[in-house]
Amino acid sequence: MATLLQDLVSKAAREHPSQLMVQDGPDVATYGEMEAFTNRFARHLVTRGVRRQQPVAFLMDKSTNAFRAFISILKADAIYVPLNVRTPDE
Repeated sequence: MATLLQDLVSKAAREHPSQLMVQDGPDVATYGEMEAFTNRFARHLVTRGVRRQQPVAFLMDKSTNAFRAFISILKADAIYVPLNVRTPDE
């Protein structure tokens, strides 16, 4: 059985909560912080009606926050659909 990325994040957070996970300039997140945030946001998505395997689009520049959203969507058991902010409107 395959290991899911969101499960690897949770495992790393249990084992190394204070270790740096991601950094984008001054915006940093440890595994513990990422775990706490993504769990809260995943629950929020589900309470707002996101269902299993439902596509969830998000429009963000590549950043620590985009990574937070990505992991949260996976934890909500949904499908992430990243939209590129640099894609021309047409």
